[in-house]
Formats: sequence, C-alpha cells, structure tokens
Amino acid sequence: MPNDTENNQPAMHALAARIYVQLVTEAVGFTDKGVNITANPENIARVSYKLAEAFQKVEDERLAAARPKSTALDLGQVNFGD
Repeated sequence: MPNDTENNQPAMHALAARIYVQLVTEAVGFTDKGVNITANPENIARVSYKLAEAFQKVEDERLAAARPKSTALDLGQVNFGD
C-alpha cells in the first residue's frame, strides 16, 4: 500500500524545487568579474530532495498522529432496537 509520501510526489518535487532555488540563491554571488557559485548545483539538487523527503516524512507522521484512531466495534454489544 503506497504511503502518503509516494502519493505526494508532485508536491515533494515542488518543495524540493523551492528548497533548491533558496539554496542556489544563497550559493551564488555576483562580482565585477562574473558569477561565483560556492557549491556544485547537482549536489544542491540532491540535498534539496533529501531535505524535501525528510520534511515530507515528518509531515506524514504528524498527519498520521492527528488522524482519528479506529476503535473496534463489537456488533454483539449494540442494541438495534429489538
């Protein structure tokens, strides 16, 4: 059975993209001589997905904890108005 993370791939991709943009923005500097990037863009992409996956895992756990818990119902104990 797929978990919430597997069902939420487009949202995770969007989150990873937002993280990537933020990290690249912080890693790129502009000088009179050109552009300076302090990290490999591929590594930034990998880290972005790992951070998005970690965030989604915690979010899935938080949502699961907030869901109503199933309670067992013993139909033998229910009075249907005999």
